[in-house]
Amino acid sequence: MSGGRIPHSSSQVLAEDFGYIAGLGDSNFVGAGRQSAALRDELRAFCGAVTVLLCDSGTDALRLALLGLSRRYPDRTEVIANAYVCPAVPSAICQLGLTPVFADCNPQDMGLAKEAVARLIGPKTLAIICSHVGGIAEPVIEFAGFGVPVISDAAQALGSSNASGQVAAQGIMSVMSFGATKVITGGSGGALAIFDAELAESIAPLAVEELPVGRYLSDGFLPTWGQHFDDLRAGLVRAQLTRLPAMLAARRQIAATYDAALESRSAARLLPEAATQGANRFRYYVFVADRDARLAQLHAAGIDARPSIAHDMCAYFRLDERAFPNLGNNGRQLISLPIHLALDAAAITQVAEQLTNW
Repeated sequence: MSGGRIPHSSSQVLAEDFGYIAGLGDSNFVGAGRQSAALRDELRAFCGAVTVLLCDSGTDALRLALLGLSRRYPDRTEVIANAYVCPAVPSAICQLGLTPVFADCNPQDMGLAKEAVARLIGPKTLAIICSHVGGIAEPVIEFAGFGVPVISDAAQALGSSNASGQVAAQGIMSVMSFGATKVITGGSGGALAIFDAELAESIAPLAVEELPVGRYLSDGFLPTWGQHFDDLRAGLVRAQLTRLPAMLAARRQIAATYDAALESRSAARLLPEAATQGANRFRYYVFVADRDARLAQLHAAGIDARPSIAHDMCAYFRLDERAFPNLGNNGRQLISLPIHLALDAAAITQVAEQLTNW
C-alpha cells in the first residue's frame, strides 16, 4: 500500500476469518443457520442484552429501534440527533414519519452537546440518539438522565467505552453495523441489542419474514420487517469479534503514532485526552485552521485525508447555521486521517512524516 495512494478507509479481513466456509459447504446451506444463531448468542453476551436481532444493516437496526419506541409512545414524534451525523440516521427517522431534531456538537469535538440537547427536549421527544462520531464515546447514561429513551448508535463505536463501560451495552437499545469499512465487517449487515424486556418482546416479532398463521387469524395481517442476515456474513463477523481486542489495540497504536507526530505542532488541535481513552479509534480526526492547505499537502503526498467523517445536516435540511456555532467552527477545521488496519508500517510512517512537517 505504501508504494501507491493511501486510502482513507478500507476493510481488513484475514484469510483465517473465512475458516468457517468449509462448514457451510459441508452443510450446503448459506441462509440464517448455525452461524447466525451463534453470532446472536455471542453479541448478546458481549452487550449483556435481553435480545439481539440481526439486521440487513445498521440503518435497519435503527429503524427497528425507533419503530418499537414509537409503538410504545405513539404521541411522541421527535427524535434528537447530532447535527453532525451520517445521513443514514435522519433517513431512518424520516422513513418512519418521525421528525429529526438536530443539536449542536461539543466545542472540543464532534460529539453531541448535552447543553444543546437539554434545550430541545419536550413532550414530543421520542428518543435521543448518541452516534459516538468517529468512535469517540458519548456519555449515554448522562443523556438518559433527561428521562427520555436513549439509543446508543454504536455503528462507528463497537469496542468504544466511557466511564460507564462499553457504549454498545448502554441505552435502552444499541445499534451495531458490520458494513464494509466498519471496525468489524461482514461486508454488510447490522444488529440491534435490546436491554428492555418489554421492548424486546414487542420488537422481535417485527424482525421475522412471517409470523405463525394463528397470529394472522387472530390479529389480522401484521406487516413485518423480515431480516435476511445469513451465515456467510455471520461467520465473518464472528471471526472478527474474537480478535476485536487485538484490532482495537492496533488502531490505538496507529493513533498514538499520529499523536506523537502532532503533539508539538501548534497548528493542530487534538481531541482531549479523556475523550480518546476509551475510543476504538475508528476515525482519527484533528482540527487545523488552514485545513484546505493541509489537505492539499496530504493529497500531494498520496494520502487520502478527508475534510469530514460525517455530514453537516444544516445543508441537508436547510437549517440556520447560526444555531450550530460549534459545528460551524469545528467543521471548517476538521481533517480525518487514514487509520484502518489495512495500513502497513510504511504507510503509517508516511502519514506521520507528513504530520511532522506541519
